[in-house]
Parts: sequence; C-alpha cells; structure tokens
Amino acid sequence: MCDASDFDKGELDDDFDWSLTGFKQTDSNKFINSKIVVTPTAKRPLDSSSTSTPSNSFQTSKSAPTNQEELGKKSDITDFDDGSDWNSFDTQQPTSVKGAPKVKPHFLSDLSDFDISESFNQSKSAPINQVDVSEDLDVQQVIQTKIGDIELLRKMVLMKGIPSDQNTLRAITWSVLLERLPSNAQVYMILLRSTLDQGNENTIEWELQEIKCNDQRREQTRRVCHCIQNVLEVMHKDVQHIPQIVDIFMEVYEELQAFCACTSFLMNMTNYFYDESCWQISLMRIITNIDFDLSLHIFQEISVLTNHYISFGSQKYSKEEMVILFDFLVATRPSYFIYIICAELLLSREELLRSKTPVSTLLRARPFPMRSLVKLAQVIILESKKESREYIDCL
Repeated sequence: MCDASDFDKGELDDDFDWSLTGFKQTDSNKFINSKIVVTPTAKRPLDSSSTSTPSNSFQTSKSAPTNQEELGKKSDITDFDDGSDWNSFDTQQPTSVKGAPKVKPHFLSDLSDFDISESFNQSKSAPINQVDVSEDLDVQQVIQTKIGDIELLRKMVLMKGIPSDQNTLRAITWSVLLERLPSNAQVYMILLRSTLDQGNENTIEWELQEIKCNDQRREQTRRVCHCIQNVLEVMHKDVQHIPQIVDIFMEVYEELQAFCACTSFLMNMTNYFYDESCWQISLMRIITNIDFDLSLHIFQEISVLTNHYISFGSQKYSKEEMVILFDFLVATRPSYFIYIICAELLLSREELLRSKTPVSTLLRARPFPMRSLVKLAQVIILESKKESREYIDCL
C-alpha cells in the first residue's frame, strides 16, 4: 500500500514494491487505498507511419569545403563490451567528410541485433503485458545478450533505469529507442552552412546564454541548434527552448550524434504539443481524476506552468536529473512530461492547498529527486483513465 506521502522522502529504495496501490479520491481531504495490479511501464504509442529504415537517404554528390574549421571534440564513446560481436547490424556508415565532427565508426554497429526496421514493426502489435521480464535482467544485459526486443529494452529502462555513470550504455539505448538513423556528416555540414531565419537565430543566441557550460561546449550546442532549427523550418514544425533540449543530448553524445538523436526525439512531438489548451486540458484531466480538490485549487493558475512545461523543467532541475528525466521521455514520448508535472503536484499537495498561489509555490519549491518522480509518474499513468492517456498520446 502507498499514497503520495510515500514519495516525499527522497530517492526510493531499489527494492521498491511495484505492486502499488493507486489513488482513488473519495472525500475532500484524503485518499483511500484501492489495490490494483501495476506493471511499471508505459508503452510508447507508435504509428505505422513513424517507422524508419536506416539509410543515408540524404547523400550528396558534392563534397563539403575542405577549409571548414574542424567541428566538435573527439567522441568519448568507448567500446561497450570487447567480448561481444556487434558486427551483425548493417549501419551504412557515413562518408568521411573533412571538417565534419569525428564519429567513432563502430558506434552505430553497437546497436547489434536491434534491427530497427523489423523490431519496431513487430513491437507495435505486441501488448506490453506480453513482454516477459526476468528479475535478473537490466538494461545492460538486454543490450549485451543481443535479445533484440525493443519493448523489453523499453520496459527495462522504465523499471530499473540506466545507471548515472553509464553514458555509453545510455547513448546506445537512446539511439535504439529513438529509431535513430545512421549519422550523415555531409547533411550536417550542409545544414550548418545554410541560412537561418534571423528571429530564430536571435532566440537561440539568447537562450544559449542561460546554459551553464564552457565556450567550446556552447559553440557545439549552437551549431547543433542551428542545424535542428533548419530541419524544423523545412518541416514547418515549431519547437521552443531548443538549446535547453540539445544541452541534455550533449551530456550523452558528441556533436553529430547529438544532432541525430535530438532530431529523432523532436520528431515525436506533434504541433499540438505547445498548444496551451491541449496540454492544460490533459493535465487537468489527470489531476481531476486523482485529486479533485487539488485540481480546483490550481485551475486558475495553471497557465503559470507553461514555461516549466515547454522547457521540460530544465530551469528547475540539474543536468544530472534532466538526463534521468530524458531516460523516461525517450522510453515513452515527450508529452509524458505531463505525468511528471502531475507527480510534482501530488508530492506537494498539502503545501499547495495551503498556498494562495499554488503553482508559483510549486515552481519555487526545492526539486524532488527525479527517480522518485519517474516512479510516481508511472503509477499515475496506470491509474489514469484511458481517454486521458489517449489524449496525451496525441500531443
């Protein structure tokens, strides 16, 4: 049995009982426990149109200029496991381009048996509750033993997470879950040389100043943002706070790989993601179902959460916590950040009900441990009504 108070004392233990009880509101002041069977995961909805086949479809016959300043630092991705055979995955390595960011040629071959074109097609028709999970498995073992089961990998990320110091493992896992295409240095160079709308350029420059990093890292982030914005303009897609999002991927990847992975992540966001009426309705539906009193109390101030929502909480949480958050968002979808906000609201319930400006109070409060928020968010997902979940899936 558990209620919201079980989550306000910091990080949850490793032996956290996933046979949790859900939240059911019966009066104005308290929850009662209603025992349910919980599977600690959320299947990321995928459309058949979103499946991509690895290819270098943007190859160009013209070579990039040879006088371009060398971009990026040398990749710090090292061999994941020297004893494993990672050569069975055909990655179609990008053509070498002078002046392009350096990429270790073996990196994408580390994806091994995770054949994106086949595995994702198979996983769409397989309900998440049919995925067998052994207690002895973790994310590293799923990768190393080359099981090739995307849904199992997704479930392991949600259930057990990725160790904070395992950036190589995290990079490979994110690439698999995001269906990331092989890196193409020539396309990156073309995008880098293209002209960007002055308004977007100024916005990127202004937001870059808020990121705490050294000059080299800031310049790399600027280049990635420039290229991503060019891609989004062609696709008529509007994404806000790009530098803050790119900065998280730069914590895991080097420059060119960060561009590819971040672009794949942003492609999972629809044009409704930033529509205030859409995400606010989604949030209020979830909170109303769990705690009616709290929903009434925060309703008038819900718009104050806008900046927190569109920046994925980057202004409140540290980079280390943001990486853990993105483990969750990569394994589900970007719009599932709404469930994280719901978890924040529930953990701050008593304080918010006493406040005349509850949402402002929430944003000023100390951050909760991200792993605790992620675990509570998964309980909220499973306790939410089907129509509410489907609404969020469309964002």
